[in-house]
Amino acid sequence: MTPTPTSPTTTSALQPEQVPQITEELTAAFKQAVVDPLDQQITRLLDSIGPRMTAAALGLKDSRMLLRWQAGDTPRRSDVPQRADALAEVVYAVTAVYPGSVAASFLRSGQPALDGHSPLLLIRDAPDDDLPALQDRLRTAVRAFLEG
Repeated sequence: MTPTPTSPTTTSALQPEQVPQITEELTAAFKQAVVDPLDQQITRLLDSIGPRMTAAALGLKDSRMLLRWQAGDTPRRSDVPQRADALAEVVYAVTAVYPGSVAASFLRSGQPALDGHSPLLLIRDAPDDDLPALQDRLRTAVRAFLEG
């Protein structure tokens, strides 16, 4: 297969010397997402991707519950903390390199590493028992996205 020249809009691929830095940033982002309590995760998610994206990924009809969780209330649904962890891992990692708008776009778009599915819908729709395996797949997709 013959390589094609890169257009100016697609030159954002990382250089080989940037990959170790990305690995360190990914590791730090993933760890921070797990360490942050739910109220801090919600605050960062709202600041990065906004209330609509955050609510959609967590399976909420609107963002009112997010404000309650941000204030320290405990979610009634037992799956929310793990879904929030998965969402936070993705958003923290992407926003370590790009602005929140890119993280939102990544969440909405079909990703090759996820068989063309969007991370947002996978996080929202995954059965509770499948969330740990999904988080591994999401980490792989984020890494592939960032390494370009």
